[in-house]
Amino acid sequence: MSGLASNPPGPPRGRPPVPHPVWALNLALIALVSLLTAGPVGALAPLARPHLPWWALALGFAAAERWVVHLHLRGGAQSFSLGEVPLVFGLIFSSGAQVVLASALGALLVLSLDRRLPAIKLVFNAAQLALSPCVAVLVAHAVAQPASHVELGTWVAAVLGAQAAGLATVPLIAAAMALSGERPPARTLARMLTMDAVVTLSNSSLAICGVMMTVADPRTLPLLAVPFATLYFAYRAYLSERQRDQQLDFVHEANRTLAGSQEVAQALETLLARSLETFRAQAAEIVLFGSDQDPPLRTLLGPGPARALMVPLEPAVAAQMRTALRGGAAPLQPGGGGVQLARYLHARGITDAIIAPLPGEERPLGAILLANRRGVERHFDHHDLKLLETLAANASAALRYDRLGHAVRQLRVAQEQLQHEAHHDPLTGVVTRAEFIRRVREALAARRQEVGVLFLDLDNFKAVNDTLGHAAGDELLVTVARRLQRCLRGDDTVGRLGGDEFAVLICGGENPNAAAVSVAQRIVGACAIQVGAGEAAIQVRASVGISVATPDAISAERLLAEADAAMYQAKRAGKGRFHVFDRSLDRAGPGAQPDPGSPTPSRDRSGRAPARPQSKEVLSV
Repeated sequence: MSGLASNPPGPPRGRPPVPHPVWALNLALIALVSLLTAGPVGALAPLARPHLPWWALALGFAAAERWVVHLHLRGGAQSFSLGEVPLVFGLIFSSGAQVVLASALGALLVLSLDRRLPAIKLVFNAAQLALSPCVAVLVAHAVAQPASHVELGTWVAAVLGAQAAGLATVPLIAAAMALSGERPPARTLARMLTMDAVVTLSNSSLAICGVMMTVADPRTLPLLAVPFATLYFAYRAYLSERQRDQQLDFVHEANRTLAGSQEVAQALETLLARSLETFRAQAAEIVLFGSDQDPPLRTLLGPGPARALMVPLEPAVAAQMRTALRGGAAPLQPGGGGVQLARYLHARGITDAIIAPLPGEERPLGAILLANRRGVERHFDHHDLKLLETLAANASAALRYDRLGHAVRQLRVAQEQLQHEAHHDPLTGVVTRAEFIRRVREALAARRQEVGVLFLDLDNFKAVNDTLGHAAGDELLVTVARRLQRCLRGDDTVGRLGGDEFAVLICGGENPNAAAVSVAQRIVGACAIQVGAGEAAIQVRASVGISVATPDAISAERLLAEADAAMYQAKRAGKGRFHVFDRSLDRAGPGAQPDPGSPTPSRDRSGRAPARPQSKEVLSV
């Protein structure tokens, strides 16, 4: 008889649990078994004498279900037992209701006490193991009629009933696997049907021998112990050898995939995908420890939709993984291996794992980890550990250290590029507004030198966009940004605040005021030269405002606002020049009088008038 061990996925984190679709199948099976038992199956009498009590059959079903062998599939396992032996005895010597009751109770006893399966699997296996004898009873009684003794038609009916029960089991297993998201291919289903038919025929034939011995002389039944044991161990040996061949094929295919792949990240992902299937795991990952210059990187698949390719890993976690590998491949239990590693495994939803090193010439290059086994056998065993160790050694040899190092260097360049793009304007290449303000804050926090900020706005830039188009305007902005960078000193920073507005951070020097004025002079002069925009040559000018920090506390935003206010006064004074913000009059209070020759401050971008900023006009040279 066959049983299922699939692993239905759990609900996404943070969402209320949703009943798994297999529960609907379970309820349907329970309802069908109840209807058949209360109806046609329950009314059927034994086919022959002597009659067996239901508890004797239940013990037989429990013993058969206790010793099973498993044919492992991608989504679980098809279990083979000697269950056809008590089934054939029950079809001949017991009523239909007794067969169903004994099968369900015997299987339920072993499943609940021995395997301790989750409730969804326990209910499914018990329900389908109760439905199988229902089908067998109906077929057997359709072929033969009750008689006072066992006839040829009686045991033929029993064999056909057992075969029908086995054939009915395979579609149920396939349905449960499909509902769990593991739809088996047609070739797998055909192999399952063939295996089930062969096993059922062998068990039934042996059971018929037992039936005839029971009728002739029950004292001869102990002689069947030897062929029963031989058959059981033959099943185990065959499936064990078959699984070993599959594992060797997997290692060979993995080596060929890794050796032939040009892209290391893609090869690692393919290896993990195959490992999930071969080891029947829910999660797999490969960690490359890196070097002193390169960060640890991980590639992972599962649990569920989780996926990452060559992303950085916390160095403390990688260090504790390396420590766990001192003795070679080993199981990795929750809470073991160190605090950071335990937290990492918990966050990944890993409950049981095995880990093996990717060996290098002097030290492990990384580690491969598999976790959360699916199926009846919920834990990885010694053979799994040896297979993973072999896989890791072959993978390391196939990838070679130079390919891994090249992949790490490529990733580091890509990460640096992403980091650069996150903090730099995509059009001009200078830093963004957020990054510019962050650097101003850092410079002010250091307090090692005074800081100056220049706020620059291109005069009449809107006319360029309106007359020549935005493409010409973008080209103009790129050219201006390049000229700004040529005007700076080594430690200065230029940033684009938005549109045609730029800012410059001045750091260092004994006289920041003189340094800011000098840079501003170069900027005004550089922008006054004709600039190419498309096919046109444009005469542009820039208005610049300057604000220099003092030893007093001042924020980056305030410093930028003061430079903005000074820039507006430069525009009101005739554009194409710069102004320095005068903070002394601003601190003098409400009664202070501005210089009668200075222009009235204009409003800022938001329409609010600045807090009476005063500036000292410095004409460009």
